[in-house]
Amino acid sequence: MERLKKKLENYWYHYKHQTLLGLLGLAVCIAALVQCAGAEEYDTYITYAGPARLYEQQLEEGAAYAAAAIGKDLNGDGKVSVSFNKIFHMTNEQIRAEFEKDPTFSVPSQEGNFEKFCREFEAGDTVIWFVDPALYAEYAKTDDWVSMLEVLDTEAWRSFTADLPDGSFDQYSVRLLETEFGKTFFSYLPEDTLLCMRRSSNYSAMVGESESGEFYDRGVEAFRAIFEYGKNK
Repeated sequence: MERLKKKLENYWYHYKHQTLLGLLGLAVCIAALVQCAGAEEYDTYITYAGPARLYEQQLEEGAAYAAAAIGKDLNGDGKVSVSFNKIFHMTNEQIRAEFEKDPTFSVPSQEGNFEKFCREFEAGDTVIWFVDPALYAEYAKTDDWVSMLEVLDTEAWRSFTADLPDGSFDQYSVRLLETEFGKTFFSYLPEDTLLCMRRSSNYSAMVGESESGEFYDRGVEAFRAIFEYGKNK
């Protein structure tokens, strides 16, 4: 016993710091695994990115509105749930316009928000976007937005857009407030906010092709439900 005690004391003397660091790393890994295991898997993810300042209550209400519009459990967990998030971003033109209307206008900090938008677009969970035209334009020439004709019925899309004003839609987007869903639930968003959908290929390599395909398919179904909201009333 005395011999074992000396060995332990010798080990602790020489490897105390390495052991403590190892135990700390193990604790962090266990905590991360527990958190991931308990994290809710949403049916789909929606993000608003633009100059509107949304608060927690509006995000919770937006998630509930979207879930009600979708009305179908898409991931098989027995409930309909949507994650609705925000990324605040104002262009220089939007800031100048606000100052012209109100010289006392104070710009909230948006440090890193453009990079946050890019990270979420390129590798995040968001499939459906409510996005400011300036941010939409960042990826308008990259084929990363999904054509409406890929996810919606061609005749329904053409019929819907036939009476829309010029500039309110293109092949990859439509103004959110032109849809019944947008008019009903999101009238407080800027009138030029676009409804669009991101292609899945940006993150397929990260989560695996089959998983990302299923995730994208759920996004397509959710997008269709949002687009069709109110048409059968």
